[in-house]
Amino acid sequence: MQQSPDAPSPGRDSQIATRAIQIRGSLVLAFLGLAVFLTTANVLLIRRNRDLQAGLQSARSQLELQPGVTAPPISGKDPHGDPLVIAYGQDRKKTIMLVFSPDCSVCDANWPNWERTLRTAYKEGARVVGVNLAPSLAQEYIDRHGLTGYPVIAQADPSSILSYNFRYTPQTIVIDADAKVQWVWTGELRGKPELEVDRILGSQSLSMKGLEAR
Repeated sequence: MQQSPDAPSPGRDSQIATRAIQIRGSLVLAFLGLAVFLTTANVLLIRRNRDLQAGLQSARSQLELQPGVTAPPISGKDPHGDPLVIAYGQDRKKTIMLVFSPDCSVCDANWPNWERTLRTAYKEGARVVGVNLAPSLAQEYIDRHGLTGYPVIAQADPSSILSYNFRYTPQTIVIDADAKVQWVWTGELRGKPELEVDRILGSQSLSMKGLEAR
Protein backbone atom coordinates (compact mmCIF):
# COMPACT_ATOMS: atom_id res chain seq x y z
CA MET A 1 0.00 0.00 0.00
CA GLN A 2 1.35 3.42 -0.92
CA GLN A 3 1.73 5.91 1.97
CA SER A 4 -0.27 9.08 1.70
CA PRO A 5 1.85 12.16 1.04
CA ASP A 6 0.29 13.84 4.08
CA ALA A 7 0.96 10.93 6.41
CA PRO A 8 3.79 11.46 8.94
CA SER A 9 7.07 9.83 8.03
CA PRO A 10 9.01 8.05 10.79
CA GLY A 11 12.26 9.34 9.32
CA ARG A 12 11.00 12.91 9.26
CA ASP A 13 9.78 12.63 12.87
CA SER A 14 13.19 11.40 13.89
CA GLN A 15 14.86 14.31 12.14
CA ILE A 16 12.51 16.80 13.82
CA ALA A 17 13.14 15.23 17.24
CA THR A 18 16.90 15.31 16.68
CA ARG A 19 16.74 18.93 15.58
CA ALA A 20 14.68 19.85 18.64
CA ILE A 21 17.24 18.19 20.91
CA GLN A 22 20.03 20.06 19.15
CA ILE A 23 18.20 23.38 19.60
CA ARG A 24 17.59 22.67 23.30
CA GLY A 25 21.23 21.74 23.70
CA SER A 26 22.31 24.93 22.00
CA LEU A 27 20.03 26.98 24.26
CA VAL A 28 21.39 25.27 27.35
CA LEU A 29 24.95 25.97 26.25
CA ALA A 30 24.02 29.58 25.47
CA PHE A 31 22.47 30.06 28.90
CA LEU A 32 25.46 28.41 30.57
CA GLY A 33 27.78 30.69 28.63
CA LEU A 34 25.72 33.73 29.63
CA ALA A 35 25.76 32.62 33.28
CA VAL A 36 29.55 32.23 33.19
CA PHE A 37 29.92 35.62 31.53
CA LEU A 38 27.68 37.35 34.07
CA THR A 39 29.43 35.65 36.99
CA THR A 40 32.85 36.66 35.66
CA ALA A 41 31.66 40.23 35.02
CA ASN A 42 30.24 40.41 38.54
CA VAL A 43 33.52 39.22 40.07
CA LEU A 44 35.44 41.77 38.02
CA LEU A 45 33.03 44.53 39.09
CA ILE A 46 33.46 43.57 42.75
CA ARG A 47 37.24 43.68 42.39
CA ARG A 48 37.02 46.99 40.57
CA ASN A 49 34.80 48.38 43.30
CA ARG A 50 37.30 47.31 45.94
CA ASP A 51 40.12 48.93 43.98
CA LEU A 52 38.10 52.15 43.67
CA GLN A 53 37.31 52.13 47.39
CA ALA A 54 40.99 51.62 48.19
CA GLY A 55 41.89 54.47 45.86
CA LEU A 56 39.22 56.67 47.40
CA GLN A 57 40.50 55.90 50.87
CA SER A 58 44.03 56.75 49.78
CA ALA A 59 42.87 60.02 48.21
CA ARG A 60 40.78 60.80 51.26
CA SER A 61 43.80 60.31 53.52
CA GLN A 62 45.54 63.06 51.58
CA LEU A 63 42.59 65.43 51.80
CA GLU A 64 41.70 65.10 55.48
CA LEU A 65 43.31 65.42 58.86
CA GLN A 66 44.08 61.84 59.86
CA PRO A 67 42.94 60.17 63.11
CA GLY A 68 45.81 59.53 65.49
CA VAL A 69 47.86 62.63 64.66
CA THR A 70 48.41 65.37 67.21
CA ALA A 71 46.37 68.47 66.43
CA PRO A 72 48.24 71.75 66.91
CA PRO A 73 46.45 74.78 68.34
CA ILE A 74 44.23 76.36 65.72
CA SER A 75 44.47 80.10 65.33
CA GLY A 76 42.72 82.86 63.44
CA LYS A 77 40.30 85.70 64.04
CA ASP A 78 36.95 85.61 65.78
CA PRO A 79 33.80 87.17 64.23
CA HIS A 80 34.80 90.55 65.66
CA GLY A 81 38.25 90.44 64.04
CA ASP A 82 40.11 89.75 67.29
CA PRO A 83 42.83 87.07 67.47
CA LEU A 84 41.59 83.68 68.66
CA VAL A 85 43.64 80.59 69.50
CA ILE A 86 42.10 77.23 70.40
CA ALA A 87 44.46 74.87 72.23
CA TYR A 88 43.90 71.48 73.85
CA GLY A 89 44.96 69.77 77.06
CA GLN A 90 43.95 72.38 79.64
CA ASP A 91 41.21 70.01 80.81
CA ARG A 92 39.86 66.55 80.01
CA LYS A 93 37.21 67.75 77.58
CA LYS A 94 37.02 66.53 74.03
CA THR A 95 36.66 69.10 71.28
CA ILE A 96 34.22 68.72 68.42
CA MET A 97 35.11 70.98 65.52
CA LEU A 98 32.51 71.96 62.93
CA VAL A 99 34.10 73.15 59.68
CA PHE A 100 31.70 75.01 57.41
CA SER A 101 31.16 77.71 54.83
CA PRO A 102 28.05 79.90 54.54
CA ASP A 103 27.98 79.43 50.77
CA CYS A 104 28.13 75.61 51.05
CA SER A 105 24.76 74.04 50.16
CA VAL A 106 25.72 70.72 51.76
CA CYS A 107 26.48 72.62 54.98
CA ASP A 108 22.97 74.10 54.85
CA ALA A 109 21.52 70.59 54.55
CA ASN A 110 23.79 69.37 57.36
CA TRP A 111 23.01 72.02 59.97
CA PRO A 112 19.97 70.18 61.43
CA ASN A 113 22.33 67.23 62.09
CA TRP A 114 24.96 69.51 63.59
CA GLU A 115 22.39 71.21 65.79
CA ARG A 116 21.55 67.81 67.29
CA THR A 117 25.28 67.25 67.77
CA LEU A 118 25.54 70.59 69.58
CA ARG A 119 22.88 69.42 72.03
CA THR A 120 24.75 66.15 72.56
CA ALA A 121 28.03 68.01 73.08
CA TYR A 122 26.42 70.29 75.65
CA LYS A 123 24.91 67.31 77.45
CA GLU A 124 28.17 65.36 77.49
CA GLY A 125 30.38 68.32 78.40
CA ALA A 126 32.38 68.50 75.17
CA ARG A 127 33.89 71.69 73.80
CA VAL A 128 32.48 72.98 70.50
CA VAL A 129 34.54 75.01 68.04
CA GLY A 130 33.27 76.41 64.76
CA VAL A 131 35.62 77.05 61.85
CA ASN A 132 34.57 79.08 58.83
CA LEU A 133 36.41 78.56 55.53
CA ALA A 134 34.64 81.33 53.60
CA PRO A 135 36.18 84.79 53.21
CA SER A 136 33.61 86.31 55.58
CA LEU A 137 31.14 85.25 58.25
CA ALA A 138 28.04 87.18 59.34
CA GLN A 139 26.89 87.19 62.96
CA GLU A 140 23.41 86.33 61.70
CA TYR A 141 24.73 83.01 60.38
CA ILE A 142 26.30 82.23 63.76
CA ASP A 143 23.09 83.05 65.62
CA ARG A 144 20.87 81.16 63.19
CA HIS A 145 22.78 77.93 63.61
CA GLY A 146 23.17 77.91 67.37
CA LEU A 147 26.87 78.81 67.54
CA THR A 148 26.33 81.89 69.70
CA GLY A 149 28.42 81.53 72.83
CA TYR A 150 30.83 79.02 71.29
CA PRO A 151 34.31 79.96 70.06
CA VAL A 152 34.15 80.48 66.30
CA ILE A 153 37.14 81.07 64.07
CA ALA A 154 35.69 83.30 61.39
CA GLN A 155 38.97 83.52 59.50
CA ALA A 156 41.57 80.81 60.03
CA ASP A 157 45.25 81.59 59.71
CA PRO A 158 46.88 80.06 56.59
CA SER A 159 49.18 78.00 58.82
CA SER A 160 46.17 76.43 60.56
CA ILE A 161 44.43 75.75 57.24
CA LEU A 162 47.56 73.91 56.14
CA SER A 163 48.07 72.06 59.44
CA TYR A 164 44.46 70.86 59.57
CA ASN A 165 44.34 70.13 55.84
CA PHE A 166 41.12 72.12 55.51
CA ARG A 167 39.82 71.65 51.97
CA TYR A 168 36.17 70.64 52.01
CA THR A 169 33.01 71.42 53.94
CA PRO A 170 31.09 70.29 55.88
CA GLN A 171 33.60 68.48 58.04
CA THR A 172 33.27 67.18 61.60
CA ILE A 173 36.42 66.57 63.65
CA VAL A 174 36.68 65.14 67.16
CA ILE A 175 39.89 65.83 69.11
CA ASP A 176 40.49 64.22 72.48
CA ALA A 177 41.80 65.86 75.63
CA ASP A 178 45.39 64.93 74.69
CA ALA A 179 45.11 66.78 71.36
CA LYS A 180 44.92 63.53 69.39
CA VAL A 181 42.58 63.54 66.41
CA GLN A 182 40.03 60.87 67.24
CA TRP A 183 37.60 60.99 64.35
CA VAL A 184 37.06 62.88 61.07
CA TRP A 185 34.03 62.90 58.81
CA THR A 186 33.58 64.91 55.61
CA GLY A 187 30.03 65.31 54.33
CA GLU A 188 26.58 65.22 55.89
CA LEU A 189 26.55 63.93 59.44
CA ARG A 190 23.60 61.57 59.39
CA GLY A 191 22.97 57.90 59.96
CA LYS A 192 26.00 55.92 61.13
CA PRO A 193 28.38 58.93 61.30
CA GLU A 194 25.96 60.80 63.55
CA LEU A 195 25.61 57.75 65.80
CA GLU A 196 29.40 57.44 65.92
CA VAL A 197 29.77 61.04 67.11
CA ASP A 198 27.18 60.41 69.81
CA ARG A 199 29.09 57.28 70.88
CA ILE A 200 32.42 59.12 71.03
CA LEU A 201 31.01 62.04 72.98
CA GLY A 202 29.18 59.65 75.29
CA SER A 203 32.45 57.84 76.03
CA GLN A 204 33.86 61.17 77.19
CA SER A 205 31.02 61.53 79.66
CA LEU A 206 31.80 58.11 81.14
CA SER A 207 35.51 58.93 81.35
CA MET A 208 34.81 62.28 83.07
CA LYS A 209 32.60 60.54 85.64
CA GLY A 210 35.36 58.04 86.29
CA LEU A 211 37.85 60.83 86.96
CA GLU A 212 35.43 62.59 89.29
CA ALA A 213 34.92 59.37 91.27
CA ARG A 214 38.66 59.02 91.97
